[in-house]
Amino acid sequence: MNFGKNLQNFRKSKELSQEELAERMQVSRQAISKWESGATYPETEKLIELCNVLDCSMDTLVRGATIPKNKSDIKSTYDKIINAFSRSVSAGVMLILLGTSALLGFLYFGEPYEDYGLIAMLIFVAISVPIFVSSGIRYGNFKLKHPRLDNFYTESEVDRFNETFIHMTATAIGIIMAGLVVFIALTTINVFGTESTMPAAVFMIFLSFAVPILVYAGIQKSKYDVATYNHENSIPVKIIDDKIGCISGIIMMIATIIFLIAGFIWNTWYINWIVFPIGGIICGIVAIIFRKDGPGLN
Repeated sequence: MNFGKNLQNFRKSKELSQEELAERMQVSRQAISKWESGATYPETEKLIELCNVLDCSMDTLVRGATIPKNKSDIKSTYDKIINAFSRSVSAGVMLILLGTSALLGFLYFGEPYEDYGLIAMLIFVAISVPIFVSSGIRYGNFKLKHPRLDNFYTESEVDRFNETFIHMTATAIGIIMAGLVVFIALTTINVFGTESTMPAAVFMIFLSFAVPILVYAGIQKSKYDVATYNHENSIPVKIIDDKIGCISGIIMMIATIIFLIAGFIWNTWYINWIVFPIGGIICGIVAIIFRKDGPGLN
């Protein structure tokens, strides 16, 4: 029977120490050590729980032959997951911003194009939601399987990316500044008339390219910060992040409601788009407050 060796291999493949596995199983470290050495054997309930924690079948754990994944395998999987997550989230953000731009652009032409603009925005949002959900689930599943990682990036790899990060950030800021100049110019020259939504629509197009670059760069930068990854997977941080996510979702939902109500009732489409950056700033403040006061975060 290969149970002891299999248990050890599965535990190492999950980057768990005997102490960490014992904590999850609510047993002593000595119990894990005895199971792996073959001195004792877990009860059926604990065996089932082991299979859930280690994400394996009972037959494989008890009788199968296992080979622990090496460090390079986990690094390759981690790179693939984070890179896909970065692209997906960036694409989703771009779609939402383009949808907002389309709405503002259609509003410029008045009835019946206002309805077309709303439909266009909803289509962009409908496409982006599955992208966010699917990428989030894949990344979440990886974190459940690998709550802790070794720092497998070399200093030269981190330095190379930091140079790329600087270039990407500078490019995004340059696009935003160019969009701001165009927005001010169109508003000052009054090309489209007073209280027109077109300058804002044009500015949102610039944001549609700049913001995804910043999002992609930010997620990629976090990929190389393995210490933060391990910290954020600790139980206290997960509790805080759940609260932040819930509150932020409510804030952005309120911002969207204000955007639509103010636009349709008072026809202030040309300016009420500002609720979204304001909502984002409030979400950031919420995150800072909760992370500052949260347990185990200081």
